[in-house]
Amino acid sequence: MELVHASPLVKGGDGHADCNMVDIGGGNVVVDRQPRARQDPFEERLLQVRQEFAAQELCGLEARNNYFITSAIDGRQMLHAAEESDCLERVFCRLCRGLTMNITLNDKNGPSRLKLVKHWHWPQCPWPLWLHPLVWFYVFPRQCLCRDDAAEFSVYEGERLIGRVRDNAASTVRCVGRATVLDSAGAYALQLGPVEHCSGAVCCPCVWGERVPVHDASGASELAEINRPPLTCAELCGHTNRFVVDLGGVGGEYRKLLLAAGLLWDLTHWEVQ
Repeated sequence: MELVHASPLVKGGDGHADCNMVDIGGGNVVVDRQPRARQDPFEERLLQVRQEFAAQELCGLEARNNYFITSAIDGRQMLHAAEESDCLERVFCRLCRGLTMNITLNDKNGPSRLKLVKHWHWPQCPWPLWLHPLVWFYVFPRQCLCRDDAAEFSVYEGERLIGRVRDNAASTVRCVGRATVLDSAGAYALQLGPVEHCSGAVCCPCVWGERVPVHDASGASELAEINRPPLTCAELCGHTNRFVVDLGGVGGEYRKLLLAAGLLWDLTHWEVQ
């Protein structure tokens, strides 16, 4: 698979007379003034992912996560993502739950493009809990049992596994978000993060956005990014998220894996903030 795409990650600046500037929440991105219509959604430079509102979320009950995926440049509907999961797991163990995310072309009735499979996982406890002696009997055994357990998406195109996206098992305990993208052979391909959890975007998401950098396997070059802009009051009260995946410097099937990485990041980090 091709890792580096022909379009590099270019931030806004002066001297782009033939280009538009698109605000993705973490700054402006340079795009063609008149981008050609693309048949393949993964040829798009910017994909905006917007979670669908579910009324039961207002009652504190976790609903199935559905997402509209559109072009962030012209707003065209490109893909739709729909969760399938067990009701009891979703309501009582929403962070741990296993699920299947079906990504279809255009809308939920369109042909299948990707299937993301996440198995049940048991996350570690945040380190501040270690400061409370009364819960040590629970925290320390759980830390040992969950040391290597992390949320993971297995990404399928049809019946073919094209790669995996794995959250860092220590992200919760260290309060620093990281994730890894692996190819179909299990080799490291991309790194997401690090992102500090103790930030303004966590405390006041209506005021500050959050940017997740995406680097190559060595961490030397930044190839892409995921941005969650400041949420509106309606999004905050309705428990919905919105973010933009900038696929700028990533090519081939890694673009599909990066979209899956954005959805996993939303489930494991932004959903629980």
